[in-house]
Amino acid sequence: MARRNNRRDLNFSNAVVDAELIEGASSFALHGRNIVFNIGDTVVEIAGKPRQTIQPFSSTTLIDAVIENAQAMIVIRVLETVGARASTLGWPRYAETITDPTAEILGLPLYRSSQDDLIEIRLSGAAAMLAGNPETDGMTFAAKANLWFAPEATDCLIHNLHPFIETHVQIMGVGRMQKFQTQQRETLTEEILMAPGFAQPFFDCTSDNIGGFLYPWHQYYADTDCMWLALELHPFAGSHD
Repeated sequence: MARRNNRRDLNFSNAVVDAELIEGASSFALHGRNIVFNIGDTVVEIAGKPRQTIQPFSSTTLIDAVIENAQAMIVIRVLETVGARASTLGWPRYAETITDPTAEILGLPLYRSSQDDLIEIRLSGAAAMLAGNPETDGMTFAAKANLWFAPEATDCLIHNLHPFIETHVQIMGVGRMQKFQTQQRETLTEEILMAPGFAQPFFDCTSDNIGGFLYPWHQYYADTDCMWLALELHPFAGSHD
């Protein structure tokens, strides 16, 4: 039987952000202000009358709350907003983490924390629909998470291909998830405003012919200095029912 209230620090926790993975939460007390991101395929139940819930792959900000039940959730506490600068976080630029970065990426002030291996997630039924691709029904994924940081007025690269399914949660600052018709900024078609504690709904995607996922052209844009969490679901080979 799985342990109740099994908790561990995520490897990108630092003096600015405290992040934990909680599995099997039961009567779990949260102290202070917390961003709670449900990464399970059942609702997170919050104590109260009437009882409130957090839907799968959704998030909210809770203050001094009690979680009655949760399969798996990420809990993030912002400890120091003043210290959230690229120079103090100690994270590498994105360009330093990939091979053969383009000139555009080399000039991009985008910083990435280490990535934490979370849990295995099996998408089925409604969860597959929430993840934006009904073809993933019955598939098992390795869930991974990391933080990103970008300074004010940063375009964080328009792209449309991933080897994983992704969504994002705003941690600090205000930004936008943007969609485009092409890779050109002037073809902007949709914006989703991102404020602290908000989880972007999964964008719809299709499976490509090499095991990845084709998304609409999209990017993150930082209106202010911003920190956000990325959740990546990496498919296991041959995991489909």
